[in-house]
Amino acid sequence: MDKFELGIRKPIIDLMIQRMSDNDKIATKCMEDKEFQNVVFPFLAKEIFTAVNDGIVIGVHIQPGHG
Repeated sequence: MDKFELGIRKPIIDLMIQRMSDNDKIATKCMEDKEFQNVVFPFLAKEIFTAVNDGIVIGVHIQPGHG
């Protein structure tokens, strides 16, 4: 899980930058506040890891063997 968290950090930051216009306040806090990052990123990494392992990616459920 630790390696996954390290690997997913940049994509999360990239996504936050893309979504800044939707929620500038939270995106800015995530980008600038290291203490907040230390709380948020492990949570987001776990949620993404679980979703990927369950075959759920960006709200789409992928059945095993289909892709």
